[in-house]
Amino acid sequence: MRSNYPETTPNRVRILIGEGMRGYRTYVQPTETTIIQMNSRYNYLFSVLMLMGCSSSDITSSNDVVFPAENISFAQKVEPLFAVSCNSSGCHDAARSSNNFVDLTSWYGTRATNVVNQPGDTTCGLLQVVFGREFHPGINLNSNHRQGLKQWVLEGAQNN
Repeated sequence: MRSNYPETTPNRVRILIGEGMRGYRTYVQPTETTIIQMNSRYNYLFSVLMLMGCSSSDITSSNDVVFPAENISFAQKVEPLFAVSCNSSGCHDAARSSNNFVDLTSWYGTRATNVVNQPGDTTCGLLQVVFGREFHPGINLNSNHRQGLKQWVLEGAQNN
């Protein structure tokens, strides 16, 4: 069984760089230059991965969500708004009696009978709360959010 660890000889390390068709192994003896080159590659790879994790499109507050006038996407606009405005721990992060069994963590939760029962229904529970017709503490949405949620409901409250 072949080991994933480099083979060693006294005071030396050999790195396996390939294995031929007949089982012949090719090794290189690392030099200081080889090790520096390997470290540079790993540093570059690490930097790229770190930059991929950071994005200017990360949503950290409701102000980062701006709805277009039409073609509202649940995944790109509604869900991120709910994530930063409604789904904090103890609010609408799960259905329970203290929040009228409203779970806004998924599209399925938003389509519950007490949230958006029928697509296009502007009298649904979600819009009643968003427009202040039904009391709900802690609502902090701007007019763009309200109109965007209303437009999403009018467009069928789709899972898109």
